[in-house]
Amino acid sequence: MPQVAAVKTSYTPSVVAGAMIWAYQQVTGKAPPATTSWLYPLAQSAIETAAWAGCYNNNAGNVTTANPNTDPWMYEPGNALQFRSYNTIGDGCVSMIKWLSSHGTLAYADSGDVSGYLSSLQAGCYAGCGVAYPDISGYVSKYQNISPTPYLNLQTWQVVAIASGILLGCGCIAYYIAEGELPTPKRLAQTL
Repeated sequence: MPQVAAVKTSYTPSVVAGAMIWAYQQVTGKAPPATTSWLYPLAQSAIETAAWAGCYNNNAGNVTTANPNTDPWMYEPGNALQFRSYNTIGDGCVSMIKWLSSHGTLAYADSGDVSGYLSSLQAGCYAGCGVAYPDISGYVSKYQNISPTPYLNLQTWQVVAIASGILLGCGCIAYYIAEGELPTPKRLAQTL
């Protein structure tokens, strides 16, 4: 895949929290067993994206590409790394949760072990090898009481298709009522 343009995709913490929970379920096949299961990745995402004010192309964790010939990727402003580009924030969260799961880091989130989580990120070279990952505890405290927004991973074309179908259906019903082919409550009462 070719390089794509970096487009800012800002989100609220509650939307990303809902996407993290959805992503956890997609990757593991089960609901997060603890609040920290999605809260630690959410806090990490906040660090990676300047609390989503600096999120580009739905990349919740600033995940880089290992396959620039097949993955859509972009350069973020001021950074020479090739970051993955995703269609939705849910897809970006799935990628992040997959990395955390494949490196054993997610288990520390499940058990609520922030020290183990940070050590695992460092061991996996998440911020670069030999670099200590920033402490996520401040963001964990900041976001521990948010209410995640339920997330449904729909792309723009799917939303447009659903809305078009609803509008078309309403239009057809209105047409048939106007033509007298569908009973209105008044017509229905008159036939009884």
